[in-house]
Amino acid sequence: MLPNSSETIRTSDSGHKKRSEIGYALNRHYWGQGYMQEALTFFTHYLFDELGLRRLEADINPDNVASARVLTKAGFIKEGLLRHRWEFDGAVNDSEIYGLLKSDLDKTRD
Repeated sequence: MLPNSSETIRTSDSGHKKRSEIGYALNRHYWGQGYMQEALTFFTHYLFDELGLRRLEADINPDNVASARVLTKAGFIKEGLLRHRWEFDGAVNDSEIYGLLKSDLDKTRD
């Protein structure tokens, strides 16, 4: 959690499947300051090392270049595009899917 903020990173655990979806939101005031990158990196290590997950997934709006950059810097790989996945305020949007395996992260630690 950020200081003086209610912003958090959340996951949706798939139990015995050892995978989770990860999502985040950050107040505009904190954009571009590296907070999300630092939090996501710490959190992914925690989820793999302490909770024993083997896979993390994230889906973002393809127009959200900053979020794609955060995920890529944290080691996530773009795995695909789901067309017309969401409808928000009457607009239909695609969703890019990113994934990170524990084995991918382990390779960067060696």
